[in-house]
Amino acid sequence: MISSSLVFGLQAALIALGLLIAYRAGRLRDQHATGGLGVDAADSGAETNAVDPDAEVVRCPQCDVENERGYRYCRSCVSRLPGATGLDRSSDASPGRVVR
Repeated sequence: MISSSLVFGLQAALIALGLLIAYRAGRLRDQHATGGLGVDAADSGAETNAVDPDAEVVRCPQCDVENERGYRYCRSCVSRLPGATGLDRSSDASPGRVVR
C-alpha cells in the first residue's frame, strides 16, 4: 500500500517540475523577443553588437564566456555569438567540411 507521505511527495515534485518548465519557457520566450540576448543584457545599455575584428576571442553576450573567433555559437550556453557569419567558404576548406 502506498503511504500518504509518498503520494504527497510525488505531487510536490510534479508541481515543482511544472513550475520549472514554465519558468524555462518564459526565459526562452524573453530571449527570443530580445533577439537572443537576456533581458538584463538588453537593458544594460551596453553595446553588444560591437565586435573587435582583430580580437582573437569573442565574449558571449548571454553568459560572458570567451569563445574563439569564428565560432557561430557559444561553447557554454549555445547562444548565437555577435559577428557570427555564415559558413566559411575559403578555398582551403574541403567540400562538406564546416570551418569554424
